Amino acid sequence: MVVTGELTALEAAYRTVYVGALIFLALMIFLCLIRAVKGPSIADRIVAVNMMGTMVMVIIAILALMLKEGYLVDICLIYAMISFLAVVVLTKVYMGVYSEKQHSKRVNGMEVFEWIRFIIGTAVLLCGLVIFVIEIYGIFHLRYVLNRMHAAAMGDTLGISISLIGLMIFSGLNFTTLKMALIIVFLWCASPVSSHLIARLEVSTNERLKKYCETELELTGNGEMVVLSKKDKPETERIG
Repeated sequence: MVVTGELTALEAAYRTVYVGALIFLALMIFLCLIRAVKGPSIADRIVAVNMMGTMVMVIIAILALMLKEGYLVDICLIYAMISFLAVVVLTKVYMGVYSEKQHSKRVNGMEVFEWIRFIIGTAVLLCGLVIFVIEIYGIFHLRYVLNRMHAAAMGDTLGISISLIGLMIFSGLNFTTLKMALIIVFLWCASPVSSHLIARLEVSTNERLKKYCETELELTGNGEMVVLSKKDKPETERIG
């Protein structure tokens, strides 16, 4: 009976400790709940909920020993994993929501910049189109074919370059813009060559041009044009 009495007293002591710990943990959970409600930040609330989960695991472990039910430890283990996953999910979900809000703010802030880019790109593109209009006017209005060729060269170089620059402003910084820039570089290199070939063709084949040109030209055997002498040119006759 003495041994039984000692065991009973020991069990009572254990029970007292267990109950005291449960009451203490319940009070701590209540304080954590206040912190979770009060916040103010989402991080404060997640920390408080995580602390509550930790204390609940301790409570379950205490109950497992107090009630001598080993399966409660398994529940404690499962609850620990659930608590961890809950923290991960809460943080990821809130970070996703916050990122969406920031993206919306950036989109709203970038709207003004997009309108500015649109206006600048439109103005540049219109300048290129105006140069094409001048080009068309020149090829119909100018008297001589070589002068008309110079007007056409404006569209082949300046007009298309400015138009593509306007489109590059619309496109932004990407691979398409790079290809447009390469087109401009190629045209500025190729257009003078093509213009020279067209001018040489006109000079070589138009006999009236030789007659009314300011300088008398002669085509040599190797295809080169040689200036022989100056002549007076009628102002009224149209050439080409």
